[in-house]
Amino acid sequence: MIIDIAEFIVGEVLDYVDLEGDCVLPVDMEIVWKDGLFLCHKNPNKGVMYKKDENYEAVGIDDRRGNYIYLRQVDEEIITWNPGTPKASSCQITEEGVVNMRLISVIDNIPIVTAREKYQVEEYVRNILMGIDFTLYTGVETKIEIELTRSLINNVQILAEESKDDPKVMSLKWIFTSIDFILRFNYQTQSK
Repeated sequence: MIIDIAEFIVGEVLDYVDLEGDCVLPVDMEIVWKDGLFLCHKNPNKGVMYKKDENYEAVGIDDRRGNYIYLRQVDEEIITWNPGTPKASSCQITEEGVVNMRLISVIDNIPIVTAREKYQVEEYVRNILMGIDFTLYTGVETKIEIELTRSLINNVQILAEESKDDPKVMSLKWIFTSIDFILRFNYQTQSK
């Protein structure tokens, strides 16, 4: 369910290759995300975690990973369900699921020349999220929508929100982007 949508979103971001599209990033940057993790969660004692096989792995912001993204729920893995109405000719009820999500982008070694670069990267990531075509999604959920709620580009603040420890100073060449959004989708269930 939600894990399928999250995997689709991360796949769409990773597959997006036009880094010169709507954004005025210099052409020679050739940024590529090497990895994307979906449906991570934030553990207050261990930081951002990702379930890998039988264990959880810490995956928050890490300067050893290169360029990567991860997607996690903002709340403690909460899906809010809005009751649906049964269809007159069916035994099914369509309920709306609502999830608060956060996409984190970590990009290494962009030459910071004018301080505009981090805003350009945020605009680029935001445009990718808004341009995802959910008609290509093959899961059971329908009417999937993304509603942006907040963008954060302050590296120190993002580090503080995404790590369990006090943020450590990292190279100024790193650009972190945090974009919060509401994910809405319809899901059909059997009526009683």
